[in-house]
Amino acid sequence: MKQNKIQSEKRMVCNGCGKEILMENSIVKEDYFAATHSFGYFSKTDGTQVSFRLCEDCFRAMLKQFKIPAKEIEKTELC
Repeated sequence: MKQNKIQSEKRMVCNGCGKEILMENSIVKEDYFAATHSFGYFSKTDGTQVSFRLCEDCFRAMLKQFKIPAKEIEKTELC
């Protein structure tokens, strides 16, 4: 489902720095981080959905801000 949406877009931009994510003929040519989250009961933003994309540089910068490091596993086979 995500792939179809990505292919229909003509332009994608990193929400962190504003850099355009490289695409050729509606095909993404560089990786990025995408997140969508719907806040539920007991949150300060109940009923709000947030979505964003980050280029790899902004994603790495975000990880550096964590007090508890994110778990990273190196994979030898990519799907």
